This record gives sequence, C-alpha cells and structure tokens, in this order.
Amino acid sequence: DLAELADLDLQGHPIAAAKSTRWRYQSGFNEIRGTAYRLRLHGHHELADELIARTHLRLGFDFNVFNAGVMVFDLARMRADNFCRDYFPYVERYEMNDQGVINAYAGADRLRLDTSWNWCPRLEDVENPKIVHWAGRFKPWNPAWVRAREIWQAAEAAAPIRPSRADAPA
Repeated sequence: DLAELADLDLQGHPIAAAKSTRWRYQSGFNEIRGTAYRLRLHGHHELADELIARTHLRLGFDFNVFNAGVMVFDLARMRADNFCRDYFPYVERYEMNDQGVINAYAGADRLRLDTSWNWCPRLEDVENPKIVHWAGRFKPWNPAWVRAREIWQAAEAAAPIRPSRADAPA
C-alpha cells in the first residue's frame, strides 16, 4: 500500500530512499570521484576539481549511496534548500544522472527505506517485496529471462486494459 510511503515521517530529512544494493555503489565519495574521473578523461579538469570541492566540503566524510528507484521527498525542505536552483545544473555541468545529483544533494541526510520498497531482483533477496524495481537493462517485458518475471506477468494480467491515446476517440 503506497499510503505507507505517503504517511512516512521523514524526521527532518529531505528524502527517504533505500541503500543501493550494488557492491560498487557503497561509497558516495567514490561515486563522486568516479564522475570527476570521467570529467577529467574528457578534458574537464577544472569541472572535476570543482565537483570534488563542492561535494566534499558540504557532505562531511562519506555516505552510503542510495538507489533513486523509489524515493519519498520532503518538497518543502527541498524548496528551502534551493534544490532546483543549486542541483539541477549538475546534470548539464557535471554530466550527472538523477541518482548522482540527488545523492550529491542529500548525502547521508536521508531516512533509510527498507529494501522491500525498492527490491532489485537481480541484485538481492527480499522476502516480501512491496515494490519491484527491475533496474538496468534486464526488464520483465522483454523476451530475455529475468528473475521475478512472474510478478510482472501477474500484475500485467490484473491491470485493466486501457486504450492508448492514439486509439482514443477524437
């Protein structure tokens, strides 16, 4: 029931999200340094140094990366923090994706969601998942086999069929 997420008390944190289950996404600073390394490879040494300075000065020592698949936001807090003004430019300036930007913003300042809210079947075992997140290129609606495809198929079979906008009457 998604109402559980809607009713979640964020306890002053700007977001709630589950820790990333991928072994290489444990250290937030390693992720930031990886982005800086990529910028340097493309000849953007000043931008790489700027990214390191901005994030390391603001975030403290280190933090666990969280997965951006399922999150709860405190929009009032994010507005007060000028999230859009200060962090949207990271996408273009530092060539970061949504997960990287939101991790650079919140760092350790987040409420940790249980992994059952963002279960990635190919990466972990969760006994009673609430939301399944087929992260990466392996999707249950494609022909190649993926773990937990039967969950997708059951949900698809239970969903009412809706016409696409192209099929809707004019």
